[in-house]
Amino acid sequence: MANHQKHMQRRLQSLSDLRSKQYQGSLKPRYQERIWINDYQHKLYRTALLGLKAFTKAELFKMTANAKEKIILFYERAQIVLNRWKQHIMNDMFEQLCSIDCSEFGFNPFKKVFDDTVIGVKKFGKAIDDTFECTLTFAQLKITREQIIQKLIMEKVLPEDFYKLEKA
Repeated sequence: MANHQKHMQRRLQSLSDLRSKQYQGSLKPRYQERIWINDYQHKLYRTALLGLKAFTKAELFKMTANAKEKIILFYERAQIVLNRWKQHIMNDMFEQLCSIDCSEFGFNPFKKVFDDTVIGVKKFGKAIDDTFECTLTFAQLKITREQIIQKLIMEKVLPEDFYKLEKA
């Protein structure tokens, strides 16, 4: 029994390693050093992630209703992109879990659990649902700030020249 548990731990570790390699390097090379962005870029990044919460009360008081509306639309667009991305990552992780060879059991326990549900494996993890909010954090999914920025650039939420931007 102990030997079986060690074997399952090795399989899950290899799955974890595969996921790390697949998603951390999928957008751009991952660098260990800290990403340095200027204050303007940081404010734009924070606005995409936090919306109006990225501003102080004083800044919000000075803002026009039109400016606030633009920020809200920008934030909502970024959140849709990021939520879809997180769901896509989760769907891929589910696929990997269901494809683990568990010949010792005679069946894949992950697949068995979902086969016994109303959803079933054939439907679960196949589609992106905009009405569903993925509550997993970027940290839990091992997504870095650099990857978030790259994803927002790829989806044209942030401008292509984001790293060259400076406050006008």
